[in-house]
Amino acid sequence: MLNVAILDSGIDKKYIDSSIAGKHHIYMEYGKICIDDNVEDEFGHGTAIFSIISNQINTRAEKRVQFEIIKLFDDEEISEEILCYALEYVYEKLDVDIINMSLGLIMLMEGNRLLNICRKLYEKGTILVAAFDNMGAMSYPAAFDCVLGVTGCAACKKINDFVYFNDTIINIGAKSGLQRVAWISPPYLLITGNSFACAHVTRQVISFMLDGLRELQQIKTAFSDLAVKKISYKSTDVLSPQFKIESASLFPFNKEMHSLFRFRDMLDFEIVDIYDSKISLHIGASVNKLLNIQDQKDYVIKSINNIEWDTFDTLIIGHLKEYEFYSNNPDMLEKVVKTAIEKGKNVYAFDDLLKEMNMTCSEKLYYPRVDLANALPVREGKLFQINKPVLGVFGTSSKQGKFSLQLELRKRLMLLGYSVGQIGTEPSAYLYNFDFLFPMGFNKSIYVDVQQGIQILNYQLQKICERDKDIILVGSQSGTIPYDFNNLECYTTDQINFLMATQPDAVILCINPYDDPKYILNTINLIESIGNGSKVIAIVVFPMTIDKGWKELYGKKTILSEDEFLISKEKFEKMFEIPVFCLGTENDMEKLVQNIINFF
Repeated sequence: MLNVAILDSGIDKKYIDSSIAGKHHIYMEYGKICIDDNVEDEFGHGTAIFSIISNQINTRAEKRVQFEIIKLFDDEEISEEILCYALEYVYEKLDVDIINMSLGLIMLMEGNRLLNICRKLYEKGTILVAAFDNMGAMSYPAAFDCVLGVTGCAACKKINDFVYFNDTIINIGAKSGLQRVAWISPPYLLITGNSFACAHVTRQVISFMLDGLRELQQIKTAFSDLAVKKISYKSTDVLSPQFKIESASLFPFNKEMHSLFRFRDMLDFEIVDIYDSKISLHIGASVNKLLNIQDQKDYVIKSINNIEWDTFDTLIIGHLKEYEFYSNNPDMLEKVVKTAIEKGKNVYAFDDLLKEMNMTCSEKLYYPRVDLANALPVREGKLFQINKPVLGVFGTSSKQGKFSLQLELRKRLMLLGYSVGQIGTEPSAYLYNFDFLFPMGFNKSIYVDVQQGIQILNYQLQKICERDKDIILVGSQSGTIPYDFNNLECYTTDQINFLMATQPDAVILCINPYDDPKYILNTINLIESIGNGSKVIAIVVFPMTIDKGWKELYGKKTILSEDEFLISKEKFEKMFEIPVFCLGTENDMEKLVQNIINFF
């Protein structure tokens, strides 16, 4: 006897006959889960699913199929707690071969509870069949690798047409288009949806199991054999450094390296020396004086021509395009990289070395790159809904300390005991143990189209969620909306796509004290309109100003005085009704972090 459990809205009482082995109504009442045997369908959905699955099954099987009807809801909403409890109930109390779930959740809030019970049922030998969300999102339990995930496919014109996906997430496509199904009132309905595709797949699974197939992989193979279409997905994950850094030297000492020096307490390796080229005019200079900071350990910048190879295991090489141009030495990057490799050193480069010198990442060589090899399976366009709070850092221009702010927030949140996931767009992101680097900044090295990029970022956010982080930080580049539309360089398509891909719940907007208030307001409005419920919760002022107004982008910059900041703070808070903080000010950074904690 084959036993099939249908988790749905129950069935119409006219279908209750000898094929119904058990009736289980699981529901919540006054905060407590209750169980009785009233499975009468008040919605119609469960009746439709049962009629599809049971149609002609027992005629062929000679009454060798029985059903456990498990009613979980009376409308289209399904509770995660009820679904988990129902599957745990089936595992402990019932002996079933197949579970049909023409339902799903696009976001899980109870950790791995649903995944764990699905795996236990799978290991017990139960075949689980679940439908993906009708609106196109990734949903659970269909997306689990231990569940047969079903989506509707236009290629499936008839109820016995199937598409086979060679994939760990989407497995089978079936008819979800307009079809006539049994209902409650009216008694029949013309309807569409992945729920009904799932029921068609379950009916076919029953047929396979009656023929002797029992394992999930056997059933997948059987679907592959009769499929009207086969789709095979392959992808390669984006590479991160394959070597561990113990000690490193930096070259050259440009903007990106400033952050490495300022936040070197967040690195899990030692900075040994800092090197530069003579065209920088920095050789022999004190790093503390150049950065106008007081530090117990100062560094004197050394010449790259006199590099001491025996003192470190990794050379971190920043962007060298400008150096190559002004020194009339177009091979500077190639010479340094090849010498480092010949000396047996690891190389962490900020420039794309495949593009610049046709070198590929290896166990001792890393550079940021996202290309078509990393493009994810299309998977019918399905995206994950992120169940962890996401905090974004966006800005109104370049050179505002956005990355420094991200590091400051990371450090302070971690010191408070929070587990922080992070996606960075600066090439140094992996040096701080960020979870993912999407290199969209200066000399960007992203070679996928917009939709592929969004899908990659969405997938990486989901991977961070699966690591059970408390909060996810994401940081953009440069401005968020264009200053003008006179040149393609002015367009901020990368930043807008990054905003749409990451969908931060809250955003900290970095501004300059001389920014046009209308431009700031337009930026806030865009963030809050394109983001799915995104809210700009704080403004952080970069403490540098220029002499001739905000349009004089190349004017001389001076440090913002405390009085000047307070004037800006009062003005912007009155205009935007958003708290304003000063980057780098200890008291303000503490208040900003508390503001973030209070919001979430």
